Amino acid sequence: MSITQSHNSKLPSDNFSISSKTDRNEGENDKDLTLEKVARDMAIVLINLKNGIKLVKSTAPLKGSEEVTDDVGIEIEKLYEKHKSPDAAKSPGNKVSTTNKTNPPTNSNHSNRVTQNSTNKVNQNQKRSGAQKRRPSVIDSKKTNNNKTNAQTIGGAKKLYNRTSISNAAAKKTLSGFASRAAYNPLGIIKDEVEKAKREKKTFTIHGQYPAIRRALLKRGWVEKFHPSFKEKMNQNIRRFYTMDVAELVDLLRNRELTESIKVLIKSKLLKDHQVDLYWDHSFDAFKECPDSKKLTMINRFRRDSYSYTSKEGLCYASRDSYWLQIPGVARINHPRCYVLCKGGDTQHFVRDFGITAAISLLKWLVKTNITGETKVVSYTGQIPLKYFYFAITECYKFIKRLKHQDIDEDIKEAMEVEWNEFLQQFYKTVHVGNHFKLDAKENPVKVAKSMIRKANYILNEIRPHIPCFDMDGYMNIWILKPINSSRGIGIHVCRTLQYILDVIKKNPNRRYVIQKYIERPLLIHDTKFDIRQWFLVTSSHPLTIWMYKSCYLRFSSQTFNLRILHESIHLTNNSIQSKYKQQSSRDPLLPSHGMWDSKEFKKYLSNIGYPKIFQQVIYPGMKECITGAMIAHRDKIDKRRNCFEIYGADFMLTETFEPWLLEINSNPALFASTPVTAKMCPEVLEDVIKVVVDNARNSNAGTGNFELIYKENLQNQTANIKAQFDVSIIPVSQEYFCDISEKQSPRDRDQTLENLDPSMVLLKTGENMKTTLRNLIGIIRNEKLRKRCRKEQSVYAKNLTATDSSTQTRQELIALYRSPISEMLSGYSQDILNNKEQGYPS
Repeated sequence: MSITQSHNSKLPSDNFSISSKTDRNEGENDKDLTLEKVARDMAIVLINLKNGIKLVKSTAPLKGSEEVTDDVGIEIEKLYEKHKSPDAAKSPGNKVSTTNKTNPPTNSNHSNRVTQNSTNKVNQNQKRSGAQKRRPSVIDSKKTNNNKTNAQTIGGAKKLYNRTSISNAAAKKTLSGFASRAAYNPLGIIKDEVEKAKREKKTFTIHGQYPAIRRALLKRGWVEKFHPSFKEKMNQNIRRFYTMDVAELVDLLRNRELTESIKVLIKSKLLKDHQVDLYWDHSFDAFKECPDSKKLTMINRFRRDSYSYTSKEGLCYASRDSYWLQIPGVARINHPRCYVLCKGGDTQHFVRDFGITAAISLLKWLVKTNITGETKVVSYTGQIPLKYFYFAITECYKFIKRLKHQDIDEDIKEAMEVEWNEFLQQFYKTVHVGNHFKLDAKENPVKVAKSMIRKANYILNEIRPHIPCFDMDGYMNIWILKPINSSRGIGIHVCRTLQYILDVIKKNPNRRYVIQKYIERPLLIHDTKFDIRQWFLVTSSHPLTIWMYKSCYLRFSSQTFNLRILHESIHLTNNSIQSKYKQQSSRDPLLPSHGMWDSKEFKKYLSNIGYPKIFQQVIYPGMKECITGAMIAHRDKIDKRRNCFEIYGADFMLTETFEPWLLEINSNPALFASTPVTAKMCPEVLEDVIKVVVDNARNSNAGTGNFELIYKENLQNQTANIKAQFDVSIIPVSQEYFCDISEKQSPRDRDQTLENLDPSMVLLKTGENMKTTLRNLIGIIRNEKLRKRCRKEQSVYAKNLTATDSSTQTRQELIALYRSPISEMLSGYSQDILNNKEQGYPS
């Protein structure tokens, strides 16, 4: 039996015609057509049944529906080839249609073209979606009832076949291995993904807004367990499904718009009772929610003392002990001197430092004014008495003697509080108001000014080697007062008088403050103050491991720098402060309108002003050393728990010599997009944090992004030194170690042994000794009375003798005469006293 297009009739191109050579074979054709239909239906059923059994029994990815359709098509083509008539295959028309394409079309050629068109139509119908309607596949040329029924049956089979297929566009969007299983068991696929994440320790929770962290972990195949607070941050359309259970959510997977969101919700609910492997939080609640008794969860926080390196007070104390902890070229702390002001704090030390700094600042002002010639140093019309200059010279000289430890052998008299208060008032009038010193009418202003400058230069040169921050202190004695437990510039005061500082502390007795010397000579960019925010990462506290980010950014103030105006918009570069103020109109247009530069822009500026390598040679290494020194100073105050890490933000100020000074370390640095600079850098640094704590921790060859390792503690050497230091060994000591037993006892010792002692004789000897002691005591008392009387009368005699004949006696003789009674012995009467009696002095 053959399936061809009829030579004598023209039928539509999308229908098949079945013809026979003779009328008597018509009944056989019907029977064969029925067998063909049955075979075709059985092929479809068997293939679907086979794939269904594999899908149920196996969890491995199966063939996609597109591959299934290809298999069915192949089977159908085999059936067609099997039932083709040999005569139709050998007909001349078929040969002509396949070999001679240039000949004019004949009936057979026309028949072949119709057959090819019909085959193409069938393939197109196979590729259509199951929702579209299809025409019957086979129609008898004679349109008999049996053939019509068979054609409808074959068309129904093709409809069933097309319902199991998916479109090509959908097949490209989804993985072919999971498409068919997703249709049968979508919840099973989600459970497998969750179980795989548990086995590979790739579950996490984020408390707060950290989209960059979430993206980085999801990209690595991690599964998120939502924090309860995340419900408020969800999309409103998704939030309504948050309270549904898993069974209800599975039904929503049919909605293509909600599929991905529903899958994420289902995964989070499947992790309900599971302790995650990574917990990212902005507080310390993670240690309560993830107890170590169940699992050692990776947490982005270190438990530490409240006053450690992240607090202003802890950094203040660390800077004082930095000398003993510094490692040349590795660790040191450049931190402006500061004091803790509270009950039992450093208030007295600060008051003394404030006064000394004012005295030094007055001398600096004199030298600077003499060079610039802005105002007069001294004149007859001045308003500041000249004695306050000499007071500053005297106190600075005392300060130098203390620095050289000369106060050990001699007592240095301290100035009274009233004197300091008077001096600070005159200092304020001189430096801040602009007054100068007053001269008497008899003195020469030029000579006095030269003498003052010479003395000031001498004192300043003596002090400079002992104070590292001598140059950056300036001459206006400005200090900055900061609350200890505050951030974002809240409660900060820039102060110039001592009285104002003490008043603020008295008004807030329960609040702890840190007073820090203000850097009066910072590096300025276009006459504008700035600071540097530098990120660094600590991945372990034992051994201490520190990573530093290679990029940083600068924060500018909105106003030009001016020490005469102590407003926060000028001196506080915090972004939360500067966002409240508009930029000054006279501000340089080259500065950014949003108030930030990244390190690349800063390097360009340094290169333009003639310092192309200063960042890599001075600034960046200096920041490294300060961060390392601060962490080493507090390593004993950090919890030694494993699987902890934390990112910090260190604030630096540069002096005019490009030397970085560490201001503070923030434990919760701002990692959100406040400006175009932070919008670009914050997601990058968070992505690189995951590279360090996840990728590099699991594979040492993995990249670390823009982080570089700047310090890792060597525990082996440390352990060896501690062991050698505290190693105790026992050495036997001979009996002759403390005394020589071989020596014989003296006769006196032999007489005092227990065998030779007579109790009655011992008592008599003891009584005699007591009497002798009493007599000696009485003699000492009498002698003391006599010595005092002789000293008094002899001093009167010496005064009279000096008044009558002072020219004949030298100073040494008078002193010897005045001190002569002191040399008398206490036991008994000396020969000098007897001589005094003979000369007529009263006894």
